[in-house]
Amino acid sequence: MKKKYVLIFMIVIMSVLLLAGCQNDGFKENANTSLKIEKEFLQQIFTSDYEERYTNFLKNDDMEAYYKSLSECTTQECLEHLQYNRIPLKYDKEAEDKKVNYTVSDIEVAYDEEETGTFEVVFEDENNKDGTAQKATGQITVENEKVDSFFLSNLVSFEVEN
Repeated sequence: MKKKYVLIFMIVIMSVLLLAGCQNDGFKENANTSLKIEKEFLQQIFTSDYEERYTNFLKNDDMEAYYKSLSECTTQECLEHLQYNRIPLKYDKEAEDKKVNYTVSDIEVAYDEEETGTFEVVFEDENNKDGTAQKATGQITVENEKVDSFFLSNLVSFEVEN
């Protein structure tokens, strides 16, 4: 009788461990999916005239078309926040005024325990790769596979090392 209880206890323990392992694997998969969404979003924010959105905006003055690609990877609330703060519109305008073409060269995102992502994006002028690069840092969160919040904390220039 004692062996029977030990066997049942072992089965219960193994089942719990197996379930815990499956749940942990699922979390890792969601985090990887989020990283893909976050990187796509950050690429769009910091690439000048991404897919000619600014060029088309200047021709058509269509704000909805300008933000269409971002609307596919953000929540409605995040999209409204971006539009209100003119992100990335003001970056596209500044790049046009300065005659630069920024392209993203590196994106890093790391999560903390509260599932807030901290990002660092490096982008350079495509026309002057030996010059000054820009580094943007901030926070980003993802909910239901869409960017839910975006906060830019710092944007600095630095010399590119050759």
